[in-house]
Amino acid sequence: MRHLNKLSEPLLLLFILVSSLSTLSAETICDNVCFKGKYCDLQTHTCIECPYGSFMALDAHPKTFCIKWTKMSGPHVTLVKAGSSERDAVWGCEEGFNQRIISAAGEWACVKASTTSTTTHSTTPTTTSTLPTATMRLETTVAIGSIQESKTAYIVIGSTAGGVFVLFIIVVVVVVIWCIRNRNDRSNNSFIQDSGEPMLKTKGSIAEFVIPNDLQILFSKVVQVLGLNEFKTLIIFLPNPSKTFITNCELNSIDDCDFILKTWAQSNPGIKHSLHLVNSLQQIGYILPKETNKLDINEVTECLSKAHTLNGAYIQFCYRLFTSLGSQHIDLLVSLCLKADYDNRMEGRNSESAFVDTLGKWAFQFPFVWNEQLEWAPLCTVKEELASMDRKDIVDYFRERAANVYAVMSTFRKIPK
Repeated sequence: MRHLNKLSEPLLLLFILVSSLSTLSAETICDNVCFKGKYCDLQTHTCIECPYGSFMALDAHPKTFCIKWTKMSGPHVTLVKAGSSERDAVWGCEEGFNQRIISAAGEWACVKASTTSTTTHSTTPTTTSTLPTATMRLETTVAIGSIQESKTAYIVIGSTAGGVFVLFIIVVVVVVIWCIRNRNDRSNNSFIQDSGEPMLKTKGSIAEFVIPNDLQILFSKVVQVLGLNEFKTLIIFLPNPSKTFITNCELNSIDDCDFILKTWAQSNPGIKHSLHLVNSLQQIGYILPKETNKLDINEVTECLSKAHTLNGAYIQFCYRLFTSLGSQHIDLLVSLCLKADYDNRMEGRNSESAFVDTLGKWAFQFPFVWNEQLEWAPLCTVKEELASMDRKDIVDYFRERAANVYAVMSTFRKIPK
């Protein structure tokens, strides 16, 4: 019964459209057969001569109109038959071209034959015209340069063939709508989100993925850690199996970043978002403690938060280090193979912020996992390079200079190993 209810709406739409088409056809089809130069009058169903300035080139036809041609000069216009007077001259288009109305005054031109339909307008009762689409020579008996009065214009009615074509299109549209609705209904409970519960609701015929709170918190933490510029790089690496998530979107604020992550999740409701997000972070140099594939969303958020806290303390150390090094900050970057990254970050910025950002991003590649020595690779590496630069003034008091970093590391005993 539920499937019948879903099917009833498209069928009702089809019934209404077919009924309307049938009514229109019944009112506009002539019962008589007319010949060249005449049209069928709908009221009397008799054949009447085409008015001056119009023509009908078909024989044995039920057409209820004559075609108005009012301008007989221009490219591809040709004299089909010379008459005894200007009024009897037959004008038309060259082979491969059809007449097309080009102005409200009824002027026409010869255009290359196509499969499109043209609608004309006049002050006579409104009907629709479908011009011939096959390559043929259309004819008229209007003189060169003459302008037909709008009172004598007859506008073409849709032919039976056109009606059949429209009906076919309607049927196809109805079938497609029904198939889409049926597919959405079957997939309504097919996606599982990170916490293991179905989180796909339907709003009308559009599937809407409801983002759980823990995943929203993780998204906010990612945006906080990366900032706007790094986030623009992250979205390039986000998996997009649905092919509906657009990565080249414009980002102007942090709020845009949070919205983009939610859009990504809603576009791809059937994937493990936290795991894919961690993998994408690793591809741009933000590496969390090992075995992150075994962590749930809350644990991933905790690891990312602690890594961000550690990195923040390290960045404060880098600011003091830049002041102590002076111009030698370039030598340290060269020894760490970070000079190219530094040069890229220098665009539109001062050397201090570029130096700190470069070392800060580099440090994220060394996730801190607590051990008895309580050491961290970035600090150890920087200390070694400073020693090779003979900066004993910094090395001898290194632990005091990096005291805030060691203080943060001492709180990391709960990070999963």
